[in-house]
Amino acid sequence: MIEINISRNDWPEPATDFDMGELSFLINEEKLSTLDSPKKSCMIFLSLIELMDILTSFGKINTGEFVAADSSFALVFKRKNALLTIFKKKEEIATVNKDEFSLALHKGLSRFLQDHRNVISGKSAVWHDFSESLVKFKESLSEPA
Repeated sequence: MIEINISRNDWPEPATDFDMGELSFLINEEKLSTLDSPKKSCMIFLSLIELMDILTSFGKINTGEFVAADSSFALVFKRKNALLTIFKKKEEIATVNKDEFSLALHKGLSRFLQDHRNVISGKSAVWHDFSESLVKFKESLSEPA
């Protein structure tokens, strides 16, 4: 079982480009969270862009390092065929189906974006990049979402 949860620290205030927040990953029995890093949070929108871009790039690359923006939280993803092995500080955390992980991220993003306060309004370069990454990420999903 994989579950990915996303939150903003400033909720219910309207979202801004560099909002801090939390990403948590429940993979089987293992919980990984940006709360475990010394800064306790990350720049949520920039971090989500990076995570989506890494997952979208598999096929061109086989290894991607995700470092949550403005945080010391880092994961390494290594892809081999349909499997994704996840490492934290060189320790292997889990090997999961890449599509299952991507679908879990999609569900987490959908839950997060259901609240209109988590959508950046106005002309925002960060929101533009986030939206582009989200479109590419959705297009890369193996199953319709």
